[in-house]
Amino acid sequence: MGAPAGFENTLLRGAWSKDDGGRRVGVGGADRTVCIWDVDSGKVLYKLPGHKGTVTAVDFHPKEPIILTGSKDATMLLGEIEPSVPL
Repeated sequence: MGAPAGFENTLLRGAWSKDDGGRRVGVGGADRTVCIWDVDSGKVLYKLPGHKGTVTAVDFHPKEPIILTGSKDATMLLGEIEPSVPL
């Protein structure tokens, strides 16, 4: 399990989800996308496009399934993601 080959060369920022106790991780970087992984399965849940520059910031809302990303293209994107299923 893990990132596809070559992904490690583009990773710049990452964050653990907070609303579900850290069951997801979001990472972004030079490929201008943000990937959200399920920690337990190692599977990519979402690949979020939208930035035209390197992703320089990724963070999750502390209580809601919301992610905020920022980029060198001077944009910030806010998105709601499907909440994880409780154990």
